[in-house]
Amino acid sequence: MAMKANAMLRVLVGILLAATLLAGCAQRPSFRIGYLEGQPDSALMAELVAQTLKHAGARTVLTACSTPLACGRQLQAGDIDLLPEYSGTARAFFAGEPVSDGRLPAVQRALEDAGLAATPAFGFDAPYRLLMRSAQAETQAVATIADLSELERPRFAVPPGYMRQPGDGLFALARRYGLEITPEQVAELQAPSERVAKLLSDEVDVAVTRAPFVRQTSMTALSDPLDFYPRYQAAVVLGPAATARQAFIEEALKPLFGRVTDETVQPLLREQVLQGREAGPLASRLLVDLGVLDATGPSVRRPDMTVAVRGGAELGDLGGAALLTVRRAFPERPVQMVTRNDPAAALADGTAELAIVHTSDFFQLSWRGAYGGRDPRLEAITAVGRQPFLLLTRAGREAPERNPLTQRVGTQPGWTAGGKVAARILALASNQPAQRMTSGQLISALRAGELDAALLLLDEGAREALGTPANNDIQAADLSQWVIAPPFFLNAQRLPASAVPGSDGPIDTLSMQLVLAGPALQEATTGPVHGGPASTVGIQGRPVPLREAETLAAANDTTETLDPVLPSFRDRATRAEAARRDDRSNWLETGMILAALAYLAWAGSLLAHRQRPPV
Repeated sequence: MAMKANAMLRVLVGILLAATLLAGCAQRPSFRIGYLEGQPDSALMAELVAQTLKHAGARTVLTACSTPLACGRQLQAGDIDLLPEYSGTARAFFAGEPVSDGRLPAVQRALEDAGLAATPAFGFDAPYRLLMRSAQAETQAVATIADLSELERPRFAVPPGYMRQPGDGLFALARRYGLEITPEQVAELQAPSERVAKLLSDEVDVAVTRAPFVRQTSMTALSDPLDFYPRYQAAVVLGPAATARQAFIEEALKPLFGRVTDETVQPLLREQVLQGREAGPLASRLLVDLGVLDATGPSVRRPDMTVAVRGGAELGDLGGAALLTVRRAFPERPVQMVTRNDPAAALADGTAELAIVHTSDFFQLSWRGAYGGRDPRLEAITAVGRQPFLLLTRAGREAPERNPLTQRVGTQPGWTAGGKVAARILALASNQPAQRMTSGQLISALRAGELDAALLLLDEGAREALGTPANNDIQAADLSQWVIAPPFFLNAQRLPASAVPGSDGPIDTLSMQLVLAGPALQEATTGPVHGGPASTVGIQGRPVPLREAETLAAANDTTETLDPVLPSFRDRATRAEAARRDDRSNWLETGMILAALAYLAWAGSLLAHRQRPPV
């Protein structure tokens, strides 16, 4: 009897434990979270929501959908439970009657009527922006969306589905502004980076993207005078099943509301788009910063590709174009940016696989402008564009009789590419820099009369300073007129007036290329000199494999070709092919010699056989 009682007791205990476990599982909510495929902001919001809910004890699964309309339909059908979205988009897709302005409270009321709900706002807005290249917008006098009517068949790059998107899509925009847009004028591209790349390469006239994604000085966002676009406040839309758990969801997500701002989102989106970082680790980092998660989780793997840039260099859109080229060539490899005083050293010691450098970096220039020959550590792969130099003097003066380069000339700091090349130009004119400062400081000193001229590489700081009106303004002089013997790695270039703020006409100047470079092939450098296995391990950077270099060059959609004075990976390919030809020739020669020897041996044996006397 005792044994039966014990057995019965064990059964009862097992039943109670199973019931407890099942009850615990039943109490743990589960959510399917949708996001828009290929859109970095949507993926980042979905990861923030998923990781925060998981931290609160819920199960989460991420589900991609192709277009906002498809996301909305899946939410209403119950295929997904939560959808991070924007209020302006939600007003058109989730409410029976679109509300007028897209403010979140009005959208929340409309969603309730549709059996849905929305959480409070995260804290950032993401309105659609129509971007144009600043130079084109200025030349064609386009400042607003309405001004697009003056262009002849403008070309657009838009997200998939946006062309016919109800409420705030491209065709709805065209109807509101009276624009004539046909499907033939529109290219649908999933990734925002590809839309911006098409814009920068002049393949389209207008790129449509979200505001937090990109803010570049060489692109102008067209204003919306008719207020066509509503508010786009980021929030989470709850499907019919999830509304029953609204209290749990909002309590779990409470640390995010009002704290995920433009300032926190913008850098993360740039890392996603330009450096290929995954949304999950970026969301984890932000949640650690917000105190939602602790920092004791597993470390994120190191990026597969490291790109070095010079410290203090303002590369602007050309730097962004270089990173987009890398991402286009190797979409599966995240990119890590590192800042170095000498990017070539980072390539040589293996710290970086690629570097964004100027033409001048392939040659040894001192901060005083002395030339020391070619730098053997670099190998050019592809040119992403050009940066021009400007010779600035004070405006209102007659054309100078003396060469401005022989007077008090300010340059950029001596460790920058612009500063070194400017010092070289002045050295060739038997002069040296009077002051070394940043672009904005040089222009201020020139306006104050502390300098007679400024010689600088045109960067974003210079554009901003030149665009600031002042009583004692300055003007750009023709640099080509005053440089008698320019450094051989510079090229003559004529800049249109629109390229230099405040300029009245074209400017003849000199420019140099911005280049994606890799390590050059060097003699093997090994490890410690005290012996042991480590002493045989090479420690220098290895050149980019020829196939990868070809892929990188093919991914660059600019029309710029490498300056012939630069050592290129194609030279290495030519040498490798010549070596293979020599090897083939040597093998052929060796084979012919062996064949000749074999023939002689055979002929000798026949002769010896004939001369042998009969037995």
